[in-house]
Amino acid sequence: MSSTIASPQIDPQDSNFKKLPENEKQQANKRGKNTKKEETNKKDEKVVKSVAPNDTMDNNANLGTNKDVITTNPILQPQKNKKLAKKIAGNVLLALAAGATAVTPVVVYYKNKKYEVVVESEVDNFTAYSITVKRGESISNLKTRLNEFVGHNLVGIYKDSYCTIPFSESDKVTKNTKVYLKYERIKYIVTMPESLEHCDIIYTTSEDLSAIEWGTKFSFVVKLKEDFQNSYDRSNIQVLVNGVAINPDAVWNDDKEITYTIDFVEQDLNIEVTGLSLNRYSLQLPTAEEGYSIDYDNSVDITSIEHGSEFKFKVNFSEEFSQADPSVFANGEEIEKDAEGYYSVVVTDDVVIQVGAFELNTYNIILPTGEYTITSSAEQVSWGENIDFEVVLNEGYDQSNIIVKANGQVVEKNEFGKYQVLDIRADINIEIEGVKLNKYSISLPTSDKYTFNYEQVFDLASIAHGSTFRFEVELSQAYTQSNIMVYVNNKLVSKNEYGEYVIENIKSAIVVKIEGIQLNKYTVTWTNYDGTVLEVDENVYHGSSPEYDGEIPIKESTPQYSYAFSGWNNEIESVEGDLVLTAMFTELVNQYVVSWVNYDGVELLSERLDYGSVPSYYGETPVKTSDYRYNYNFVGWDKEINEVVGNVTYKAVFVSEEKTSYALVINDSSNVTVTAKRNNVYANITAGENVYEDEKLFVNYNETNGYIMSEFSLNNQEYVLKTG
Repeated sequence: MSSTIASPQIDPQDSNFKKLPENEKQQANKRGKNTKKEETNKKDEKVVKSVAPNDTMDNNANLGTNKDVITTNPILQPQKNKKLAKKIAGNVLLALAAGATAVTPVVVYYKNKKYEVVVESEVDNFTAYSITVKRGESISNLKTRLNEFVGHNLVGIYKDSYCTIPFSESDKVTKNTKVYLKYERIKYIVTMPESLEHCDIIYTTSEDLSAIEWGTKFSFVVKLKEDFQNSYDRSNIQVLVNGVAINPDAVWNDDKEITYTIDFVEQDLNIEVTGLSLNRYSLQLPTAEEGYSIDYDNSVDITSIEHGSEFKFKVNFSEEFSQADPSVFANGEEIEKDAEGYYSVVVTDDVVIQVGAFELNTYNIILPTGEYTITSSAEQVSWGENIDFEVVLNEGYDQSNIIVKANGQVVEKNEFGKYQVLDIRADINIEIEGVKLNKYSISLPTSDKYTFNYEQVFDLASIAHGSTFRFEVELSQAYTQSNIMVYVNNKLVSKNEYGEYVIENIKSAIVVKIEGIQLNKYTVTWTNYDGTVLEVDENVYHGSSPEYDGEIPIKESTPQYSYAFSGWNNEIESVEGDLVLTAMFTELVNQYVVSWVNYDGVELLSERLDYGSVPSYYGETPVKTSDYRYNYNFVGWDKEINEVVGNVTYKAVFVSEEKTSYALVINDSSNVTVTAKRNNVYANITAGENVYEDEKLFVNYNETNGYIMSEFSLNNQEYVLKTG
C-alpha cells in the first residue's frame, strides 16, 4: 500500500531543495543500509538519503520522534541512531516524491530557511522597512525586533493596511510577508500649580491636561489676579517646566498677562511659577519734637515695607501733654486711632506721617454747692499753675468746724485767709466737710387709735435747722370716721392736698397733739336672696355683734329645686364697717314619683327620682293573657321616656296577634250542639263558623233520647264532627 504525505509548508519546487541523482537513489536501495551524510558546499544544507516514510505520518509529523518514520531503512530509526534522529527533529524539511511507498527510498532535504517581512504603517512620518526572519518565527517574537517609532505606542500587527485583520500572537512566518503596524501617540500629563494666591494660570489648549499627545504644542498664560495687579513686582517672575526656567513668548500685556509656549511635548510636564514679589515702599515719620514720641514695632524696616502691609503706631505724649489728641495724617489724609490708641496705615505707596498741633494739658477746678459760697481765682488752669479760693458759710452755720479738701487732701488757709492749691497736674475736686446746722426734736403722741407716717430718714430727736417735716395721721380701723384736729406747738394745722401735715422751716423743738377721736358707727342691712331688704340696724358701733330680729327668710321652690334657709352670707361677730348681709339657702333637688303600670292599670314598679334624671324600667316584662282568639305581645310604653320633671305614669302597650282559625264542620247538626266559652260568655257555634287554636269546645250529642257530653280542644288541626 502506498501513501502520499504532502505538507502545506513545503514547496517541492522550491529551488532551495536539491534532488539526488537517480543512480544514487538506486544505489541506496541496493545497499539496504544507512547512507553516509554528504556535505554540500553550502554551510547550512544537509542531505539524508534512503528515508522510507510511514503511511501514518501526517502533514506536521516530526521525523525525529515518530518511531514509525523509518520501516525499512534503519538509518533514521531513533532507537538506533538517536543523535541523527534528534538533529532531524530540530530542523527538518521533508519532501516526498509523488507516489512513494513505505518501502520506497525517498530523499529528505532540510535547512534553516529565512524570509523577508516588510513592515509598513499608515501613521504620518512612518518609513517602511524590512526584517529577515527564520521560517516559522512567531508574530509575538517579531514584535521584539520592530524598529522603535518615537513618540508612539504599538497597538497591534495587522494583515491589511486598514488594520482591521490582526495577526494572532501564535501566527508564524512561513513565507515572505508584509505586515501593517497600528500606533497611537504617547500621552503625557501636564501638572499645573493647584492654587496660587496672586495669579491664575490659563491654558489655551482644549485637550485634557492628563492626556496631552506627544509632539503637541502647549501654551498657557500667567495672569495676575485683579486685586494684586498693582501691588506686585513682576520683573523677577520665573516659570519653571520640570525645574527648568523657560522664556515667555512676549512681555506683559495691559491686562497683566504673559504667555508661555512649549513647542513640542515629549514628556510629562510639571509647571511652577516663582519670583512674584510684592512692591516695597518707604514710610517717613515726623522728626522728634518736644512733647511726644512715636512708638512702633522696631523690627519693621520703614524704608522697605511690603505692599499691603499694615503699619501700626502710637503717638505717645509726655505728661504735660497727655491730654493732647491732635489730628494725625498719612499722606495728607487724617487717620483715626483704634480703641487701644493705635493708628493704622495699609501701605500701598510711599507714606509720610504728620502730627497736628497740640497744647499743654488743662484742668478743671470742680467746686461743690451747699450752704456756703466759694470764691475761686480760676475755674480752669494749665499744667503747673496755682489757684486760691475762699469758703463762706450761709447764715446759721458754724464755720469754725469745716474741713476743706482738694482731691481728698486737706487744704489749709494761707496767711491771707485763703485756701491755696499749688502746681496743679490734674482736675481738682474741692470738698467741704463739717458744715452743720442746729438740731431740734419733734415729739409725736402715741396711741392705739392712730399712727404717724413719715420718712424714716428723719431722726425725731435731731431735726436740722430749717428742715421741713411732713407726716400723715393714719386712724385705726375703729376710728376712721373721726374728724380729728392736729396741733403743732398748740397751733391747729390742716392737711395739704396730698393728705399731709407739713411743718416747714423748723427753727425750734416741735410738739404735736391729736384731738377729736371717736369710735365709728355703722349701718347693718339684712336682705333676702333677691335683694329685698328684711331689716336695717343703724348706729351699730365698731366691734359690736349684729342681730337679726325679723321673720325667717324664705325662697320659693321651682319644679327642680326646693330651698331651706341656712343662714347669712357672712358670719360677723364684730362689725367693722357698713355691712349688708344676704340670706343664704340650701338647694334641694325635688323628687317625683315615676310609676310603671300594666295595660289594666296594675302597678308594676314605682319609685321616687330626682328632677332631670332619666327613668329606666327594671321590673319583669309586662304580660297580657291571651283570649280565645288573640295572643298579646309587649311592645313598649304609652309615652316616650324623658327626663323627670314631675310625677309621671308609664303604661304598658301590647299588640294583638290573631291565632290560627278553622271552619267548624258538623255532619249531623240536628243531634249535635257545639258551645264555646268566649270572653267569659258561653255561646253556641254553628257549622261553618271559625274556631281557634287551643280553643275549648263543648259538644252535646243527642242519642236515643239521651245526651252524651264531650269536651275537647283543637290542636293545630281541623276537626270534623261526625255522628255515630
